[in-house]
Amino acid sequence: MKPKEIFFILLSITCIHAIENSVTRNNFKYAGHRRYKRTLSAQKRESGLDLNVTVPYIFSARLYPYGKEHNDYEMTKNTEDLFLSTPLYLLGIQYDRIFISRDGAITFNNHLIGEPKNFPLDDPLIAVYWMKSKNGKVWFRETRDPNIIESTRNEINIQYKYGKHYKPDSVVIITWENTQEIGTTSEEGNLFQIALILSEKYGTFVHFVYSKLSTNKDAIIGFHGEPGLHYFTLPGSGTEDAILLGDKSDIGIPGEWLFRIDADDQIYLCGAGSKGMECVETCSPNQWYMDCTRECHCESNTACNSDDGHCPAGRCNKGWRGAPICDRDIDECFENKHVCPPETPDCVNTPGAYICLCLDYNNSTKSCRSPVHTEKIGKQFDEKVSSHSFTSDSPHMNENSDNIINAIPQVILF
Repeated sequence: MKPKEIFFILLSITCIHAIENSVTRNNFKYAGHRRYKRTLSAQKRESGLDLNVTVPYIFSARLYPYGKEHNDYEMTKNTEDLFLSTPLYLLGIQYDRIFISRDGAITFNNHLIGEPKNFPLDDPLIAVYWMKSKNGKVWFRETRDPNIIESTRNEINIQYKYGKHYKPDSVVIITWENTQEIGTTSEEGNLFQIALILSEKYGTFVHFVYSKLSTNKDAIIGFHGEPGLHYFTLPGSGTEDAILLGDKSDIGIPGEWLFRIDADDQIYLCGAGSKGMECVETCSPNQWYMDCTRECHCESNTACNSDDGHCPAGRCNKGWRGAPICDRDIDECFENKHVCPPETPDCVNTPGAYICLCLDYNNSTKSCRSPVHTEKIGKQFDEKVSSHSFTSDSPHMNENSDNIINAIPQVILF
C-alpha cells in the first residue's frame, strides 16, 4: 500500500473516532438505531473504506449522483413519463410506467398530476414533497450501475436485514434541484430525491432523501394506493410542519427515509425488531416482523425471535397453536361444546382464551335456560350479563365452582 493511501485511511479512522466520541457526548438522537449498533471494530475489518458503512454517525442526508454527467434526463415539461425495465409494486399493484411531476410527485395515471391535495385521492400516487413549485431543475434516470445497485442493497440490508441473497434489479433516481414554492421571494430552493429500488423477486423499496428543504407550502408526503386501498402519510404532511422531515429519519440519518411499499395492505418503515415512526422503539416480547406487526405467543410469555417469530423452545402458551411461531388461536368453544358449566353455558372465544356467559337468564328460576348461539352476542342487551370468565390457563371446566374464576353475577335479556 502506498504511503499516501495509508495516510488517508489513518486520517479517516481518526475522524471516525472523533465523530463517535463527540456524538456519544452529545447523546445523538439515533444512537439506538440498528444502523449504529454494529461495533466500530467490526467495521474496521471491512476491506477498504466505505463511508456508507463505516462512519458511525451520519449527520446529513446523502444524495445519489445526479445530473447530465450521470446520464440523467432533464425534464422539459411539467410532467414526464418513464417506462420501467423492472416493474414497481405499490400496495400490491404492479406498474410498468410512471409519470414524474415537477411539483414533487410520481403517479401512474397522467391525468392525476395537477393541484396538490390531501389524501385520500382517486388515484395511486407517491408524494415525495408535493406542492406547487417553480424554478429549478428535475432530473431522472433508471440505472443498473453496479455502484448504485450495491449502495441500495446495503441500505436495504441495514434496515430490513435480507442478507446476501437480496439484490435490486434496477434503481430509478429522480432529483428535484432548487425548486421553490409558488409565491416565495427567497432565492433558496429545495433539493431532494427519491430512489425507487426495484426487484422482481424481492419487492419494491423507496428511499426519500431530503438534502435541503428551504421552502414549504403545506407539502404532502406519503403513498396512496388504488381507490379503496390503503394510504400512508408522514407526520406533518399537508401542513407547515412538512419541512421538519428534513431533520427526521427512520434509518438514523436526518433527512433520509426508507420504505417497503409492495405489500398488499401496509407501507413498512422498520425492519424486524423495530417500530415507531423513526424505528428506534423495540418490539414487545410477543411481536415480530417488520414494524412489529405480527404476533407470537410463546410458552411462559417468553420473547420470540423478532426476525422469524420462532419461540425459543418451540412451544406455545395455552390457548395458542402453530409452533414454532404460535400465532393461531385455539377456538375452545368450537373444539369442546361442553367447555362451559351449565350455569353459564354460552361460550365466546377470545384471543388465547374464552368466556362463559349466560345469554338467556331466567329471573324466576335464577338459572340459565339454555345455550344460545354466540353470534347473537353482538346484539344490544337491556340488562347485564350473568357471566363467569375462564382463560386457557384454567383447568378443564366442569360444574365444580372451584374451577370458576372472575365470577360476576349479572342478568341479561335480548
